[in-house]
Amino acid sequence: MTRPRSVESSDAGLFEPEEVGAAAAPPVAPVADDPDAPLATRMRPRTLDEFVGQQAIVGPGSLLRQAIERDQLRSAIFWGPPGCGKSTLALIIARTTRAAFESYSAVTSGIAEVRQVIERARNRRKLDQRTTLFVDEIHRWNKAQQDALLPHVESGTIALIGATTENPFFEVNAPLISRARVFRFEPLSDEDVRGLLLRAMADTERGLGGRDVGVEPEALEHLVAISGGDARNALNALDAAVQAADVGTRGGRVVTLRVAEEAAQQRARGGVSGSSPRHTGRWARRQRSRSSSGSGRAGARFGARGGGSCVRGGAGRDGRWHRGGRFPVRPRPAATSAYCQTRRVRLSGNRLC
Repeated sequence: MTRPRSVESSDAGLFEPEEVGAAAAPPVAPVADDPDAPLATRMRPRTLDEFVGQQAIVGPGSLLRQAIERDQLRSAIFWGPPGCGKSTLALIIARTTRAAFESYSAVTSGIAEVRQVIERARNRRKLDQRTTLFVDEIHRWNKAQQDALLPHVESGTIALIGATTENPFFEVNAPLISRARVFRFEPLSDEDVRGLLLRAMADTERGLGGRDVGVEPEALEHLVAISGGDARNALNALDAAVQAADVGTRGGRVVTLRVAEEAAQQRARGGVSGSSPRHTGRWARRQRSRSSSGSGRAGARFGARGGGSCVRGGAGRDGRWHRGGRFPVRPRPAATSAYCQTRRVRLSGNRLC
């Protein structure tokens, strides 16, 4: 007997049931208790109380925290720079809520994997169990892949949590944005980064507490300064500095300022981001430019000058010259009368100032 098609199965054939079988769900995260894992992975917070930073989003009494604690979380988009806690918060949600949690990266996963997620979510829904799908770097999916999630997010088959370092109002489809709530994460403050480093130094279970390691105050402040508000950057730099530190006469290791500087330089050569201060870094400049009206993709497409960028570029709010709202190229010369006199450019008897 042919089963009647329900509302969920009446959408486009992109997610039509196939012979999926009993495919096992992928692991939600690297094993944090692995002693060979990077320090940043081992020190991931496991509860909301351990989570550092983003008090406006997950602080006591906040909307998102209440939704997590009451197990009423709906679809959301986490937007922020690297190392600010987007993936960590998603893993805390996986441990806190009763919904089945499946994690994928948009870089390595596509429609075939999501088909299987939707099929498993439908089967769980018949048993009154919800499914949460976490997609890291969701901006890497094209528009068709993002649109394929719309009917399943709207019907409640899955609760989508997307993480992105790009402005979702430019990189994520508007219909998907309207079905999710956007939470903007900020770079961690120096106090938050310092607290994470001290926690890693004292933790005997997952950190460096059992290895007789010390850090000079100047070295600690240097690691905080070069982190750029990136917790992953700071913890991995600390791990590299500990590995490079010399063993003292009493058998312990002491991270000096010289060792910390060398460890940071090695990470910078390897292409690790976050070496510039967080308020003047590339990510912050680009997001400010792309968020302003007429900047970024919209400004490049329509030639709008609002916010200071267009097809040929313009001056953004930070006083730097931007090309299409992207990265700063060169400073814009000051439009002063002295500058106009030097150029001796006149039009209808008026200086171009």
